[in-house]
Amino acid sequence: KRKVLMRLNGAQKALANNPSDFLIQLEKNLIEDYNLIMLQEEEYWALKSRLNWASFGDRNTSFFHVSTVVRRNRNKIRCIKDNNGEWIMEEKGLKEFILTRYKKLFSTELVYSTLSSEVSHFSSCFLTKEEKNRLSLQISEEEIRAGLWAFKAFNAPGPDGLHAGFFQYFWHDVKELVCMEIKRIFASGSMPDYLNRTLISLIPKC
Repeated sequence: KRKVLMRLNGAQKALANNPSDFLIQLEKNLIEDYNLIMLQEEEYWALKSRLNWASFGDRNTSFFHVSTVVRRNRNKIRCIKDNNGEWIMEEKGLKEFILTRYKKLFSTELVYSTLSSEVSHFSSCFLTKEEKNRLSLQISEEEIRAGLWAFKAFNAPGPDGLHAGFFQYFWHDVKELVCMEIKRIFASGSMPDYLNRTLISLIPKC
């Protein structure tokens, strides 16, 4: 990483003094190399942290306690911005705001209105033939890949322990099976039960 960064700095200095197509392309290539190194470094440390947790996390060690304290501090909600853009910092206000928002989120209101004579004058909106054809097209590999890359690499692994980063990294090896399964789901209109299995289930309180 240090060598690439030194070469990049040298290329940028040379480019500032004497611009040329060669130096522009060299700078672009070095930036791509540097970004790739940073991505690999991020994946390495993410994997290392998971290995450390697998080795020491289930034991009553200082590593376990420090990890717990760090995670609690990171997950603690210290302030929230309300609907008026004002920050709520008192603990009582935070509790009331969160409770109110969740009550509103998980409750429904029946809202309806009768058609008036004014509404009847509006013309209906229909899809064009081109829009209909686009909706009936089979999902493409590019759309599936774009959807997969929209996930964060190391968030929310499935019950099998595989997260989105696994499929992104080994895309060239698994894309055929993944695309075939997703196209089958779109064609049948139903999702297999095993794809709906999760590690956490939310049970609504009646």
